[in-house]
Amino acid sequence: MAPAASIENLCTLWESRAHYTAAGASGVRLESRSAHGSHFDAVDKRLYDWVVFLSRKGRECILFTISLLQEKAKKIGDQLGLGGFGASWGSVQAWARRHI
Repeated sequence: MAPAASIENLCTLWESRAHYTAAGASGVRLESRSAHGSHFDAVDKRLYDWVVFLSRKGRECILFTISLLQEKAKKIGDQLGLGGFGASWGSVQAWARRHI
């Protein structure tokens, strides 16, 4: 990599530090690929809280299938009034890879 490109990349990173600092202070989870929060971060958090709650609730092992997670995500989306949230199979699978 040319030195000029390296300096330019460092300058860009330095300028975006406020974005990362603000996101860290507010508790917003940033996606590693795009460094942007999820459009449905509230659903993401509530679904995670639900899984953690059920996991700690009893001694029984609960099998979290994609279908079960998808159904719960849809219910959470409805509760939050998110009309554009469909809880697609792929989005729930990606959520499960990140959190389970």
